[in-house]
Amino acid sequence: MAESPTEIHKGDTMPILQSLAKHFLAKQLARPRGLFGRYLMGRFLNRATLAHCTLVLDDLGVEATDRVLEVGFGGGALIERIAQRSPRGVVAGLELSEEMVAAVGARFRTLVAAGRLQVKRGSVDALPYPEGYFDKACSVNTVYFWPSLAAGLAELHRVLRPGGRLVLGFTSDKEMRGAGLHKEGFALYSQDDLSAALSHHGFRPGPVRTGSDMRGTFFSLAAERLGAR
Repeated sequence: MAESPTEIHKGDTMPILQSLAKHFLAKQLARPRGLFGRYLMGRFLNRATLAHCTLVLDDLGVEATDRVLEVGFGGGALIERIAQRSPRGVVAGLELSEEMVAAVGARFRTLVAAGRLQVKRGSVDALPYPEGYFDKACSVNTVYFWPSLAAGLAELHRVLRPGGRLVLGFTSDKEMRGAGLHKEGFALYSQDDLSAALSHHGFRPGPVRTGSDMRGTFFSLAAERLGAR
């Protein structure tokens, strides 16, 4: 019996469904939205990036009285650990996703009420903080989504005190390109790209540290904010 010309085969639909799922997940990674973003994406990010966040936290070297900024805090796992290490300091988190700001603000309402944690919606290229306010700053797996790497680094340089530390966590650009994420709007950077950009914007980058997990190879790059103390 001849097949109907409009009949859709399962084998034909799978690549389409996989492409749609990949596109949806990429958008959620860039900016968690809706019920999926609020109730599922935060938990996923916390679990999937645990080892990476641990490496970044180690490089950050948080002290008890530090003022620390995290750009793109996602589900809030790292920001919580930073707050635990700075009991007499202040931790600020900036996030594009309204859902993540609401979820993390509610989850850590006690820290927020005590003035030890601030969570705001905003973008790295327009940080709502005064010059030299922070001792340390970090961001894990967000540089791919910044509107401008140059503008983001310039703003981080502005809000960090001279001698302050910035730590960027990022994933292998080769592996991300192999996964086709550059086609989903991810801006991919190599270790050399980020080190050069940091140097250009008033930082002294240190050596890159490497780790791996189920996602692949990841990196942590710490840099000192240069300038007169």
